[in-house]
Amino acid sequence: MRGISSCKRNWLTLFLDICVYWDYTPSRELTALYYPLFEYSFLLYVILDYFQIRLTFQGTRRTGIILWTNILLPIKIILIAWFRMIFVYQVNMKQPEYGQGYGPYLEGALGHTMGFFGLQLALILVAVENVLFIHWTQVEYPYLGKRGTLVASTLYIIIVIPLTLFKIYVAFTALIGRKINQFMVIGRIVDVLWMLLIALMPLLFAQVGRKRSAHLKVTVERDCIAWKDKGP
Repeated sequence: MRGISSCKRNWLTLFLDICVYWDYTPSRELTALYYPLFEYSFLLYVILDYFQIRLTFQGTRRTGIILWTNILLPIKIILIAWFRMIFVYQVNMKQPEYGQGYGPYLEGALGHTMGFFGLQLALILVAVENVLFIHWTQVEYPYLGKRGTLVASTLYIIIVIPLTLFKIYVAFTALIGRKINQFMVIGRIVDVLWMLLIALMPLLFAQVGRKRSAHLKVTVERDCIAWKDKGP
């Protein structure tokens, strides 16, 4: 309750988004302990998804798709990995200046928020890529049909992208010192919708897609080396 109360008074967070539950001690330290499980799992998914798309279109004329995935893969990995900076920069602290003449103080709120910006962008890139994969491969979800799947997936992106941009806009507006009181109510609604659409629904999509996509097989091999036991 102490953290939530402090967050209400903080100029950066006038509506209670999910961040308030791990921005303050002891939640911040406890969350940092198990967050790597999510980070590594997410990175593994991004890498395997990359190979899934690459192998699907390898040998076809759609070389642009492979180029697209090659460009996005390192960007997504960096954005996901840098999200951990939210545990380094506290919202209400000021960092020391990094040398004389090298710019202003790096506010804790700025470093904290930029880490979250990166994760939001990574999630959007993953969502857009997944929807494009549905369109490229003509995947058909149950009860929707081929046309219904295309319409629903497109509608999903049309809703998710504006919600994410709104969240980024509100946070950036606060960072430059402007009041965001007018976004208090709509901000809570957007935050709940965003969490539902970007964090929970993809799990359902993945479960359905797993049954309708070609399975990805990973093989680990090594060269055989003759080994002779020379004894003691």
